[in-house]
Amino acid sequence: CTASGDGVTAVGAAELTGAGAAPRYGSYWVGAWMATSGWGGLDNALSTAVATGVTPVVYWYYWGDGISPACVESGCSGKSQAQWTSLTATLADHVRSKMAGRETLIVLENEFNKNGIDGTYAPTFDAKLEAVGQTLKAVSGVKLILGFGNWGEANWVKFPKSAAISDYVGFQMMRASTRDTEASYRSAADRTVTLTNYVATKFNKPSFLYDLALSSYPDASWETIQAETLQ
Repeated sequence: CTASGDGVTAVGAAELTGAGAAPRYGSYWVGAWMATSGWGGLDNALSTAVATGVTPVVYWYYWGDGISPACVESGCSGKSQAQWTSLTATLADHVRSKMAGRETLIVLENEFNKNGIDGTYAPTFDAKLEAVGQTLKAVSGVKLILGFGNWGEANWVKFPKSAAISDYVGFQMMRASTRDTEASYRSAADRTVTLTNYVATKFNKPSFLYDLALSSYPDASWETIQAETLQ
């Protein structure tokens, strides 16, 4: 694994750059809400990324927390496979227009490996995710990050097609004082190394830590643990 720089939100990149820092990446979330909220926010984020010299990392988070085999197959909460396909094509168009071939990283369905998706349904979803990836990869400059959650890595190999089309196999790392023990919280770095080594062994691809969240709630003691864990 090669450290490739730190990231912030795409909109915050300008503020951070103005303060003298040099972020490498700027992130922005895209989901089913784009169908009603429009694409202006993404366009602004991509333009900001270009202006500040950061690489955008777009989280394509269509199915969200409600993802499941039944949700994908039959639709749920207004979401459908047809809309997934349509919005993916629209996302590709906006990246193509705004980035003009510049490097753009897109996370494929971050934290999708839950609620039964990584069970017997895995081959079916793998093929669907590969098709989505193909649409995005057709845009010059786009690189894909397969968006696993940081659990159940023994099942990650059930997604060979979407892994093959991706440039990175990614995962997130989140720890919170409200749900994790201090020992588990402090083990975030070791867990990251474990998953990075797993990716290298099983996929022969670089890893990408696409989301890092370490809470400092509710007091100064957890602020100290947060700082020490980040260090």
